[in-house]
Amino acid sequence: MPFTPFHFGLGTLAKAVAPKHVSFAGFALSQILMDVEPGYKMLTNSASDLHIITHNMPGASLIAAITYGVWRGWEQCRPTRYKQALISKSVLAGSCIFGSFSHVFLDGMYHVNMGLPQAQWAIARASFGTLSGTEGLCVGFLIAGAVIALARLAFKRRKADS
Repeated sequence: MPFTPFHFGLGTLAKAVAPKHVSFAGFALSQILMDVEPGYKMLTNSASDLHIITHNMPGASLIAAITYGVWRGWEQCRPTRYKQALISKSVLAGSCIFGSFSHVFLDGMYHVNMGLPQAQWAIARASFGTLSGTEGLCVGFLIAGAVIALARLAFKRRKADS
């Protein structure tokens, strides 16, 4: 993807579908950390491929582990005003793994030079106006997640008012 937040659509959908089993914070942090390598290479005008270290399954596994550690560290030292319930180990680990692996999967659809088989999917070659097929898919995930989350909220409020 040309811009990390496109990946947040899938996290939004996952959180809306399984709110107690997905940490959007862990998912989003993994997305950001996945793109540190390409971001650095773009800033330094590196001649090497943008996706060598992090955008493969071993790299994604490493990023998931780093994300987990960074989040656990943040939970221990964050200021009181940012304190909230701790994310369970299994939810955080699953969200970090889901985030980093889905990043590789979606970028593999968008960046054909990554050599992943999903780059051949028709959705990757499709065009939705100014969005590529993969970007359009991510925006669709975001819209679906928002609709589901709003429906859950409305249902919860209706139930509380009853």
